[in-house]
Amino acid sequence: MNVYPNNQIECMKLDSVPAVVKHSDIKFLYHPYLSVTADFQSNIATITGDAEISRQIYCDSIILANTNATMANIKLVGSSGNIIFNSGPKSFGGDVLIINLDDMAYFKSFELTISGDKNIYLGLLYFGMKISLPRFLVEPVQNIDLRNQASRSLGGQSYGLASKPLRSFSAQFMRVIKDDMKTIDNYAEQVQTVVPHFIDPYPEAHQSVKPFYATLQNGYDYTKRNENNFFYDFSLSWMEAK
Repeated sequence: MNVYPNNQIECMKLDSVPAVVKHSDIKFLYHPYLSVTADFQSNIATITGDAEISRQIYCDSIILANTNATMANIKLVGSSGNIIFNSGPKSFGGDVLIINLDDMAYFKSFELTISGDKNIYLGLLYFGMKISLPRFLVEPVQNIDLRNQASRSLGGQSYGLASKPLRSFSAQFMRVIKDDMKTIDNYAEQVQTVVPHFIDPYPEAHQSVKPFYATLQNGYDYTKRNENNFFYDFSLSWMEAK
């Protein structure tokens, strides 16, 4: 299971051709609300980003989300102007594209070209580091949270406003070693319960369980197992964020 907490794109100066429409903003690409999008009045757009003169950006993962684009091509450019990564044309049918690089990439700028059948919008562009959590048990729980509640009139009629349900995911982790617990603790400290980010429960099975934008739910207790050395049991849960 992979999680993607910190977005390095916030450290970059962004631009696009064409420019976003008047009611939108290029900074919406890292807005915490996934439903807030950068909108373009064209079915093709090129987005560029440049780091500050004195720094480089590093990442091993790239994510595009909440978009109607069907094709994307991403280039990462090093400090000397050389292209250190070129994804080539990537087609995707859903609204989420996750690219996990083979190695860490240090770059000064990027160029992203996205295209589709209609005027393009994009809700999230992520450059950052994935955190791989320990393997969880084979029986994780997925829920649909129905947030709307019907009221009843005196005559028994039902009324109320419907709202979209939210997905949740929870899993138990057993016999986790001490070093992996440090990874969990660092991750939880970064996101708390308020920082929305992408989680990918099954990186090799997106057709069955898709990645989704979520927040970590509540805290967690971890219990030392009754055996030699330090092994722990604990559980984590996430709730979808919009």
